[in-house]
Amino acid sequence: MLTRVLRRLSTPAMIAGLLVGLGATPAMASGTAAGSATLPKYCATFVSPATAANTGAPVVRCSDTSAADARAALPAAAAANKLLMTVYSNAQYRGSTLDMYRPAYCDSYGYDVYLTRYDNWARMASSIRGYQSCNAVGLGSLTGNHHIGHALSWSFGGTVFNDNLNYIHLYSD
Repeated sequence: MLTRVLRRLSTPAMIAGLLVGLGATPAMASGTAAGSATLPKYCATFVSPATAANTGAPVVRCSDTSAADARAALPAAAAANKLLMTVYSNAQYRGSTLDMYRPAYCDSYGYDVYLTRYDNWARMASSIRGYQSCNAVGLGSLTGNHHIGHALSWSFGGTVFNDNLNYIHLYSD
């Protein structure tokens, strides 16, 4: 299994493919500047075939009220998607959240989420939880460190990945 994950993480297609990103959101426009250290409390996004192929702008919606409000603000096409992962800005699954939805459950191949395409999340992520069949991750830091095959959920405050997370390879073990 580890060899298979290492092979997948090192392919150019995996590095270039399945990207997710963040554009300006209504919550950000009302007082959170891009690049600032402040995040809206709850954000939601989904991975569509267009964003996975990096051919369309990813959609992210945020709310300072609730995760349900953030999800409800996503386009109707995302309504049937399943919650696969939540990224938290603080250790121990606290702080602002970024919920990631997808039309299908995780499989052993999984997918990558590049947090550098999300405003502030690469420098603020401190814990993650997987849902449905997403029970394992490989991580890559902004400074080049990698960890493969860690079970979810994972609070990585105090490790090299705390506030230093380039990508998450989410999959079913």
